[in-house]
Amino acid sequence: MALTLDNSGSFTRVATKRKTKVSVGFEWEIPADIQERSCCCDDCDPDDECYCDYEEYVEMDTATEDFISTHGFRTHIECGGVEFASPIFGNIPTARRIANALKEVSLKDRALGQRDYDEHCCGIHVHAGYAGWEPNERHQYGIPVDVDAAYKQVTGMLNRKSSAAFVMEFSGREQGGYSYKDQARSTCWDAKGATTPSEDQQVIIRDRQMVRPNCFNGVGTVEYRLWYTAEDRLLPAIEFAHACTTFITTRKDIPFLKDFKVWLDKQAGYRILKQDEAWALV
Repeated sequence: MALTLDNSGSFTRVATKRKTKVSVGFEWEIPADIQERSCCCDDCDPDDECYCDYEEYVEMDTATEDFISTHGFRTHIECGGVEFASPIFGNIPTARRIANALKEVSLKDRALGQRDYDEHCCGIHVHAGYAGWEPNERHQYGIPVDVDAAYKQVTGMLNRKSSAAFVMEFSGREQGGYSYKDQARSTCWDAKGATTPSEDQQVIIRDRQMVRPNCFNGVGTVEYRLWYTAEDRLLPAIEFAHACTTFITTRKDIPFLKDFKVWLDKQAGYRILKQDEAWALV
């Protein structure tokens, strides 16, 4: 597999002959056996990002080390565990294949194999970017205008009252527990018949960070953050982010989740996503 650095010199891209308009990259945070409790993450605020060199604190197996090197992952410690930040994949079959391989190698690793979910704030984040988004037109926060518009459509759809049961079930998160549970809790902004979220509701939606506008080194992305770190959520998360981003680029409104499901059922791919039991709640 050919790996090349993008023009920022940071995130690697996987060379592929069959690119699609939507590219994806994922971040999977996995609970780890931290060898040195002096790690900077011990004292940080769980709501803040902090990064440490994993090699100083986690003794991963050689197979995992080889996987990181071979597939171009950026790996570090964040609060709660080791984060595997993937390359940018130009098509979903490649993303799915590499993610599945990562699942297999991590489950065999002595430092990563014990999934003590109750004690960690780990999660799955998937970035999705669309080739048609204008990269140079940006609003005051530095996010491309097209990305911000797509983000608002996605969050509007997922935060509807009719989406709430699906989102919580699909995320794998629990109602109780740590503060990140709010990333899977819909605000139900249209419960009283509103047609668009108010400014106050938009603030709440943005603060919960179920989805947020972001970028891979200047390339605008919508970042989906609702999933718990359980390995059975990784592949559905990647397929959902790819499918939802593809779907939303065909819309100008805030669709209902049932509209997305109707569209999804007509697509040839996304087999893992379509089989998820949470769709019974839509």
